[in-house]
Amino acid sequence: MNRCFSSAINVCFPFWERRKKNIILKNDIDSHDYVALTKKYFNDVDCIEQIDEKDLNDLYEREFSRKDKFEDKAKTNIAAVTIFVTLIMGSYTLIDNIAKKYPFVIVSLIASFIFLVAVIYMFLAGYNAFYIISEINIVHRRRIGVQEKENIRKEYIENTCYNRAVNLIRNNYISTSYACLKNALVCLLLVMVIGIFPYNIIGGSKDYSVHTSKHVVFYSASCNSVISEENERKYIENLILWKVSSMKSDSGSISFVDDNKRLFIKMRVEKDIVNVYLIEPYTK
Repeated sequence: MNRCFSSAINVCFPFWERRKKNIILKNDIDSHDYVALTKKYFNDVDCIEQIDEKDLNDLYEREFSRKDKFEDKAKTNIAAVTIFVTLIMGSYTLIDNIAKKYPFVIVSLIASFIFLVAVIYMFLAGYNAFYIISEINIVHRRRIGVQEKENIRKEYIENTCYNRAVNLIRNNYISTSYACLKNALVCLLLVMVIGIFPYNIIGGSKDYSVHTSKHVVFYSASCNSVISEENERKYIENLILWKVSSMKSDSGSISFVDDNKRLFIKMRVEKDIVNVYLIEPYTK
Protein backbone atom coordinates (compact mmCIF):
# COMPACT_ATOMS: atom_id res chain seq x y z
CA MET A 1 0.00 0.00 0.00
CA ASN A 2 2.79 2.41 0.93
CA ARG A 3 4.61 1.55 -2.28
CA CYS A 4 1.53 2.38 -4.38
CA PHE A 5 1.08 5.64 -2.50
CA SER A 6 4.74 6.53 -3.02
CA SER A 7 4.47 5.76 -6.75
CA ALA A 8 1.37 7.95 -7.04
CA ILE A 9 3.19 10.82 -5.30
CA ASN A 10 6.14 10.46 -7.68
CA VAL A 11 3.81 10.51 -10.71
CA CYS A 12 1.91 13.59 -9.53
CA PHE A 13 4.96 15.41 -8.18
CA PRO A 14 7.95 14.26 -10.30
CA PHE A 15 9.96 17.33 -9.31
CA TRP A 16 9.98 16.16 -5.68
CA GLU A 17 11.82 12.93 -6.52
CA ARG A 18 14.20 14.87 -8.78
CA ARG A 19 15.02 17.26 -5.94
CA LYS A 20 15.90 14.42 -3.53
CA LYS A 21 18.17 12.69 -6.07
CA ASN A 22 19.94 15.90 -7.06
CA ILE A 23 20.69 16.80 -3.45
CA ILE A 24 22.56 13.48 -3.10
CA LEU A 25 24.45 14.06 -6.36
CA LYS A 26 25.45 17.61 -5.39
CA ASN A 27 26.70 16.35 -2.02
CA ASP A 28 28.83 13.79 -3.87
CA ILE A 29 30.41 16.54 -5.97
CA ASP A 30 31.06 18.77 -2.95
CA SER A 31 32.56 15.92 -0.90
CA HIS A 32 35.72 15.58 -3.07
CA ASP A 33 36.06 12.06 -1.67
CA TYR A 34 38.13 10.36 -4.38
CA VAL A 35 37.65 6.81 -3.07
CA ALA A 36 33.89 7.12 -2.53
CA LEU A 37 33.39 8.83 -5.91
CA THR A 38 35.36 6.10 -7.68
CA LYS A 39 33.34 3.31 -6.06
CA LYS A 40 30.02 4.96 -6.88
CA TYR A 41 30.61 6.28 -10.40
CA PHE A 42 32.91 3.52 -11.65
CA ASN A 43 30.90 0.67 -10.15
CA ASP A 44 30.62 -0.90 -13.63
CA VAL A 45 34.41 -1.35 -13.76
CA ASP A 46 35.91 -4.37 -11.99
CA CYS A 47 39.40 -2.96 -11.49
CA ILE A 48 39.85 0.69 -12.36
CA GLU A 49 43.60 0.50 -11.80
CA GLN A 50 43.96 -1.81 -14.81
CA ILE A 51 42.36 0.66 -17.25
CA ASP A 52 44.98 2.32 -19.41
CA GLU A 53 45.20 6.07 -19.91
CA LYS A 54 43.65 5.97 -23.41
CA ASP A 55 40.49 4.22 -22.14
CA LEU A 56 40.27 6.67 -19.25
CA ASN A 57 40.45 9.52 -21.75
CA ASP A 58 37.64 7.91 -23.79
CA LEU A 59 35.46 7.66 -20.69
CA TYR A 60 36.33 11.25 -19.82
CA GLU A 61 35.40 12.53 -23.32
CA ARG A 62 32.22 10.43 -23.41
CA GLU A 63 30.70 12.50 -20.62
CA PHE A 64 30.98 15.64 -22.78
CA SER A 65 29.03 13.88 -25.54
CA ARG A 66 26.37 12.91 -23.00
CA LYS A 67 26.16 16.54 -21.89
CA ASP A 68 25.47 17.65 -25.48
CA LYS A 69 22.76 14.98 -25.85
CA PHE A 70 21.01 16.13 -22.68
CA GLU A 71 21.05 19.73 -23.91
CA ASP A 72 19.58 18.61 -27.27
CA LYS A 73 16.81 16.80 -25.40
CA ALA A 74 16.17 19.95 -23.37
CA LYS A 75 15.80 21.97 -26.58
CA THR A 76 13.35 19.35 -27.91
CA ASN A 77 11.30 19.66 -24.73
CA ILE A 78 11.22 23.43 -25.08
CA ALA A 79 9.84 23.00 -28.61
CA ALA A 80 7.22 20.60 -27.23
CA VAL A 81 6.23 23.17 -24.60
CA THR A 82 5.57 25.76 -27.32
CA ILE A 83 3.20 23.27 -28.96
CA PHE A 84 1.46 22.77 -25.62
CA VAL A 85 1.04 26.53 -25.31
CA THR A 86 -0.96 26.44 -28.54
CA LEU A 87 -3.13 23.61 -27.19
CA ILE A 88 -3.64 25.50 -23.94
CA MET A 89 -4.71 28.65 -25.77
CA GLY A 90 -7.24 26.64 -27.75
CA SER A 91 -8.68 25.06 -24.63
CA TYR A 92 -10.25 28.26 -23.28
CA THR A 93 -13.18 27.80 -25.67
CA LEU A 94 -13.56 24.22 -24.44
CA ILE A 95 -13.82 25.41 -20.83
CA ASP A 96 -16.54 27.90 -21.85
CA ASN A 97 -18.44 25.14 -23.66
CA ILE A 98 -18.27 22.91 -20.59
CA ALA A 99 -19.67 25.71 -18.44
CA LYS A 100 -22.58 26.12 -20.86
CA LYS A 101 -23.13 22.41 -21.41
CA TYR A 102 -23.42 21.25 -17.81
CA PRO A 103 -25.88 22.87 -15.40
CA PHE A 104 -23.76 21.76 -12.43
CA VAL A 105 -21.19 24.30 -11.28
CA ILE A 106 -19.02 21.54 -9.80
CA VAL A 107 -18.35 20.11 -13.29
CA SER A 108 -17.08 23.48 -14.53
CA LEU A 109 -14.95 23.90 -11.41
CA ILE A 110 -13.40 20.45 -11.83
CA ALA A 111 -12.66 21.07 -15.52
CA SER A 112 -11.15 24.48 -14.70
CA PHE A 113 -9.02 22.98 -11.93
CA ILE A 114 -7.70 20.21 -14.21
CA PHE A 115 -6.98 22.84 -16.86
CA LEU A 116 -5.05 24.92 -14.31
CA VAL A 117 -3.04 21.85 -13.27
CA ALA A 118 -2.18 21.25 -16.95
CA VAL A 119 -0.88 24.83 -17.21
CA ILE A 120 1.25 24.35 -14.08
CA TYR A 121 2.71 21.10 -15.41
CA MET A 122 3.47 22.78 -18.72
CA PHE A 123 5.27 25.61 -16.93
CA LEU A 124 7.32 23.13 -14.87
CA ALA A 125 8.23 21.16 -18.00
CA GLY A 126 9.54 24.33 -19.65
CA TYR A 127 11.33 25.45 -16.48
CA ASN A 128 13.20 22.14 -16.08
CA ALA A 129 14.24 22.15 -19.74
CA PHE A 130 15.41 25.78 -19.61
CA TYR A 131 17.28 25.13 -16.37
CA ILE A 132 19.51 22.54 -18.05
CA ILE A 133 20.59 24.96 -20.76
CA SER A 134 20.85 28.14 -18.71
CA GLU A 135 21.97 27.00 -15.24
CA ILE A 136 23.63 23.57 -15.38
CA ASN A 137 26.62 24.62 -17.45
CA ILE A 138 29.26 23.11 -15.16
CA VAL A 139 32.02 21.12 -16.86
CA HIS A 140 34.91 19.57 -14.95
CA ARG A 141 38.13 19.39 -17.00
CA ARG A 142 41.47 17.96 -16.02
CA ARG A 143 44.40 20.28 -15.39
CA ILE A 144 46.65 20.61 -18.43
CA GLY A 145 49.89 21.16 -16.50
CA VAL A 146 49.83 17.78 -14.71
CA GLN A 147 52.81 15.66 -15.84
CA GLU A 148 53.07 12.63 -13.55
CA LYS A 149 51.26 9.58 -14.89
CA GLU A 150 49.51 8.74 -11.61
CA ASN A 151 48.28 12.29 -11.22
CA ILE A 152 47.02 12.30 -14.82
CA ARG A 153 45.07 9.08 -14.17
CA LYS A 154 43.64 10.57 -10.99
CA GLU A 155 42.63 13.74 -12.88
CA TYR A 156 40.84 11.66 -15.53
CA ILE A 157 39.03 9.50 -12.97
CA GLU A 158 38.09 12.35 -10.63
CA ASN A 159 36.78 14.68 -13.34
CA THR A 160 34.93 11.82 -15.04
CA CYS A 161 33.18 11.14 -11.72
CA TYR A 162 32.23 14.81 -11.36
CA ASN A 163 30.94 15.00 -14.95
CA ARG A 164 28.95 11.79 -14.52
CA ALA A 165 27.32 13.24 -11.42
CA VAL A 166 26.46 16.48 -13.21
CA ASN A 167 25.08 14.51 -16.18
CA LEU A 168 22.90 12.52 -13.80
CA ILE A 169 21.58 15.84 -12.49
CA ARG A 170 20.84 16.86 -16.09
CA ASN A 171 19.14 13.51 -16.66
CA ASN A 172 16.92 14.03 -13.61
CA TYR A 173 15.84 17.43 -14.90
CA ILE A 174 15.10 15.98 -18.34
CA SER A 175 13.10 13.11 -16.82
CA THR A 176 11.13 15.59 -14.74
CA SER A 177 10.45 17.72 -17.80
CA TYR A 178 9.17 14.68 -19.74
CA ALA A 179 7.01 13.60 -16.79
CA CYS A 180 5.47 17.08 -16.52
CA LEU A 181 4.74 17.14 -20.25
CA LYS A 182 3.06 13.74 -19.97
CA ASN A 183 0.96 14.87 -16.99
CA ALA A 184 -0.03 18.08 -18.81
CA LEU A 185 -1.19 16.03 -21.79
CA VAL A 186 -3.21 13.70 -19.55
CA CYS A 187 -4.90 16.70 -17.89
CA LEU A 188 -5.79 18.23 -21.26
CA LEU A 189 -7.22 14.91 -22.43
CA LEU A 190 -9.37 14.73 -19.30
CA VAL A 191 -10.73 18.21 -19.99
CA MET A 192 -11.47 17.20 -23.60
CA VAL A 193 -13.29 14.06 -22.43
CA ILE A 194 -15.46 16.15 -20.11
CA GLY A 195 -16.13 18.56 -22.99
CA ILE A 196 -17.11 15.94 -25.59
CA PHE A 197 -18.93 13.54 -23.25
CA PRO A 198 -22.61 13.30 -24.35
CA TYR A 199 -24.40 14.74 -21.36
CA ASN A 200 -27.80 13.27 -22.30
CA ILE A 201 -26.45 9.72 -21.88
CA ILE A 202 -26.15 10.09 -18.14
CA GLY A 203 -29.70 11.34 -17.86
CA GLY A 204 -28.77 14.82 -16.78
CA SER A 205 -30.90 16.65 -19.33
CA LYS A 206 -34.06 16.03 -21.29
CA ASP A 207 -34.12 15.49 -25.02
CA TYR A 208 -36.35 18.17 -26.47
CA SER A 209 -35.93 17.09 -30.09
CA VAL A 210 -39.05 17.48 -32.23
CA HIS A 211 -38.92 15.43 -35.39
CA THR A 212 -41.55 17.37 -37.33
CA SER A 213 -43.27 20.64 -36.56
CA LYS A 214 -45.43 23.03 -38.58
CA HIS A 215 -44.57 25.96 -36.34
CA VAL A 216 -42.12 28.73 -37.27
CA VAL A 217 -40.19 30.43 -34.46
CA PHE A 218 -39.35 34.14 -34.46
CA TYR A 219 -37.15 35.82 -31.86
CA SER A 220 -37.15 39.38 -30.61
CA ALA A 221 -33.91 41.41 -30.64
CA SER A 222 -33.47 40.95 -26.89
CA CYS A 223 -32.99 37.20 -27.43
CA ASN A 224 -29.98 37.52 -29.74
CA SER A 225 -27.37 37.49 -26.99
CA VAL A 226 -28.58 34.11 -25.72
CA ILE A 227 -29.05 32.37 -29.11
CA SER A 228 -25.88 33.71 -30.73
CA GLU A 229 -24.27 30.26 -30.83
CA GLU A 230 -25.68 27.63 -33.18
CA ASN A 231 -25.83 24.87 -30.56
CA GLU A 232 -27.67 27.09 -28.10
CA ARG A 233 -30.12 28.22 -30.81
CA LYS A 234 -30.96 24.64 -31.81
CA TYR A 235 -31.42 23.58 -28.20
CA ILE A 236 -33.72 26.51 -27.38
CA GLU A 237 -35.72 26.10 -30.59
CA ASN A 238 -36.27 22.39 -29.92
CA LEU A 239 -37.25 23.26 -26.35
CA ILE A 240 -39.80 25.84 -27.56
CA LEU A 241 -41.29 23.49 -30.17
CA TRP A 242 -41.47 20.71 -27.62
CA LYS A 243 -43.32 23.05 -25.26
CA VAL A 244 -45.67 24.18 -28.03
CA SER A 245 -46.47 20.58 -28.92
CA SER A 246 -47.61 19.99 -25.34
CA MET A 247 -50.06 22.95 -25.40
CA LYS A 248 -53.75 22.11 -25.38
CA SER A 249 -54.66 24.99 -27.70
CA ASP A 250 -52.95 26.33 -30.80
CA SER A 251 -52.86 29.94 -29.53
CA GLY A 252 -51.96 31.76 -26.37
CA SER A 253 -49.14 33.18 -24.26
CA ILE A 254 -46.90 30.99 -22.20
CA SER A 255 -43.96 31.45 -19.82
CA PHE A 256 -41.78 28.64 -18.50
CA VAL A 257 -38.34 27.84 -17.16
CA ASP A 258 -35.74 25.34 -18.35
CA ASP A 259 -33.77 23.85 -15.46
CA ASN A 260 -31.13 22.31 -17.73
CA LYS A 261 -29.84 25.62 -19.09
CA ARG A 262 -31.42 27.78 -16.36
CA LEU A 263 -33.44 29.90 -18.76
CA PHE A 264 -36.69 31.82 -18.33
CA ILE A 265 -38.62 31.96 -21.63
CA LYS A 266 -41.68 34.01 -22.48
CA MET A 267 -43.51 33.58 -25.84
CA ARG A 268 -46.82 33.77 -27.65
CA VAL A 269 -48.24 31.20 -30.04
CA GLU A 270 -50.63 32.16 -32.80
CA LYS A 271 -51.50 29.11 -34.87
CA ASP A 272 -48.28 28.26 -36.78
CA ILE A 273 -46.31 31.27 -35.58
CA VAL A 274 -44.30 31.34 -32.35
CA ASN A 275 -43.08 34.77 -31.23
CA VAL A 276 -40.42 34.60 -28.52
CA TYR A 277 -40.30 37.84 -26.54
CA LEU A 278 -37.85 37.01 -23.78
CA ILE A 279 -35.07 34.51 -23.09
CA GLU A 280 -33.31 35.34 -19.86
CA PRO A 281 -30.77 33.29 -17.86
CA TYR A 282 -31.40 32.92 -14.14
CA THR A 283 -29.45 31.64 -11.17
CA LYS A 284 -30.65 29.34 -8.45
